[in-house]
Amino acid sequence: MLYHTGGSDLYRCNLDIPTGATVNVVRWSVNDTNNAAAVSCAVWRTNMVTNVGTEVRMATANSGAATLTPGQIQISDSSVAYPTIDRKNYSYFAQCSLGGTTTSTGLYGVTVGYDYNPTLSGATTAEPGQPSEVGSTD
Repeated sequence: MLYHTGGSDLYRCNLDIPTGATVNVVRWSVNDTNNAAAVSCAVWRTNMVTNVGTEVRMATANSGAATLTPGQIQISDSSVAYPTIDRKNYSYFAQCSLGGTTTSTGLYGVTVGYDYNPTLSGATTAEPGQPSEVGSTD
């Protein structure tokens, strides 16, 4: 589990999802047993071609008000903005902001549910590192 013991911290990771996939849900597994802080997470896309560096939020979720202590939970967002992945023009990352000063607030990981059909997306072969079969990760 990632946690921070001094104030708040921000953790980011790259998302490797094939071009043409449609994201339908993002889930973060978190621990929040600190009544003085909350966990706030999001998925973003960054423009890499025009308006380089412009970031747009795609999904967001949080563990509730800072006064709540829901424990080890999964937070999610299925109202994904800009759900179709376009790696030719954008890069994608997930992030979580952790508040608190103890190990009682932390992040276990993130999962992204998406549908992908290389035939429908116009792909003739799978992108490097991607499966070549039609399927879903959710």
